[in-house]
Amino acid sequence: MKQSFLIILASCLWSLFGYAQAPTITNSALPSVGDAFANVKDTSFTITMTPPSMSPQTWNYMPDNNRTKTNTFVSPTGLPGSTNFPSATMAQHNTQDSQVVYFLKNSSGLYADGLYVYKTGQPLTNVPIDYAPKNQLIIPTPITLGYMGSDTSKAVAMFSYLGNDFKVVTNVYKTQYADAYGTLTIPSGTYSNTLRVKETSVNRDTVYLKVGMVYMYFSSQADTAQTYSWLQNASPVILLSMDMKKPFTLNESKTAEYNTIVTAQNDPIVVEDKVKAYPNPVQNVLYFNLREMKNIQTIRITDITGKVLMSENIAGYDVASISMAHYPAGVYIYQLYDNNGGLKQASKFIKQ
Repeated sequence: MKQSFLIILASCLWSLFGYAQAPTITNSALPSVGDAFANVKDTSFTITMTPPSMSPQTWNYMPDNNRTKTNTFVSPTGLPGSTNFPSATMAQHNTQDSQVVYFLKNSSGLYADGLYVYKTGQPLTNVPIDYAPKNQLIIPTPITLGYMGSDTSKAVAMFSYLGNDFKVVTNVYKTQYADAYGTLTIPSGTYSNTLRVKETSVNRDTVYLKVGMVYMYFSSQADTAQTYSWLQNASPVILLSMDMKKPFTLNESKTAEYNTIVTAQNDPIVVEDKVKAYPNPVQNVLYFNLREMKNIQTIRITDITGKVLMSENIAGYDVASISMAHYPAGVYIYQLYDNNGGLKQASKFIKQ
């Protein structure tokens, strides 16, 4: 009897120790307007997954095929479709795909408020896809080891196509389980206090066709997805996210995305110790030392909303320069592309 009691006591203490050591992700770690991240998507990768555990784990992410883009959180004011999302506190504006994703951040977490696509020639052109009356939860706060929660949301879009009126209703049911914590190594560095969150979501799209004055059922489809995300209580809060190829299968992967923060530093800007841009802040001319990265073809300057202001061919230069003299003071982003059009480096800088 005494031995059984000691075993139970040891188990309880072990559990409490595990919870005490695990990180807690708080609201302060969530992104804010002005935050920019280099997001890398990988379609083939290697990582050893571990089962749920109360003990600290170690994960090493090995990328293979990468496609990089910069995601910047901006103010929703004045963006295409912003009047449809009055509660949104920030947005991401993808000018290449002509779409804006609207977000809401409050004390309980980060939510998707909706999507607006304004690219011509698409069925959903200038149509708001609104999560209403309840936004879709992305990251709950606070969240720590052992957290288990669920969320339901619904998005509705109404549009006309080939002379017919349609309504698409997307219902999403997701569960989130913070099942492990430990040290994560990704290309941007090693992070010693991360929380792994397993998310399983069921998405059902139902299409209705308007017949007379009534929308009638037309078609529907459903799919189940499973995602593992590693979070830290700092920026960027999502370090790594993996969309698993088959539900409940750990060793068949579809895509992985990892984020590295893009920051404006004091002179100089250093990005992965390869490209240096200086001075920062800049008043007139911004210089780029490209000696350690020979395959850079193009430099692009955007404002904080993602609007392209300048694009220059700098192939063959050891040191390139761009004039910022005629631009107003503020925060800008430079992007360096290789000769295949791939984004290699990106960072914010300040114009005085």
